[in-house]
Amino acid sequence: MSDTKRKTFAFHQDDLDWINPLILEWAEENEGKEKGELLAELLQSYRHEKEQATHNRERAHRLQEQATRIAKPIQATLNPLRATLGKAITKFTEKTDSLGLDSKLDKAEHRIDATLTRAGTGIDRLASKSTQKLKKLRKTE
Repeated sequence: MSDTKRKTFAFHQDDLDWINPLILEWAEENEGKEKGELLAELLQSYRHEKEQATHNRERAHRLQEQATRIAKPIQATLNPLRATLGKAITKFTEKTDSLGLDSKLDKAEHRIDATLTRAGTGIDRLASKSTQKLKKLRKTE
């Protein structure tokens, strides 16, 4: 037996889809280099990509855990508050409905509209009379 150690690598088809073009491109760029050196460089790059992806997944998982850990007490505090506010809104709605505020507001709105209409009509009449008096005064001069 030989004393040389052999390293083997296993790739999935998806991995080869992006590795094959790199091998061809690197072969052209590194024509004078040995193929073993080229493959070692490629495999190191591949390993670095995998380690980086694993690191990113772990980091995302830790961030998600932290967000969940922080969100739980906030939700525990907000849920009773939401329930209390919901009950208060319901009571307020029931109280305003029982007082008939909607109909009272509608009546007040109609009274205001009528008053404004009368006031507008009075102002129009006054302006008309004033205009007529001014015309008469001009004619007499």
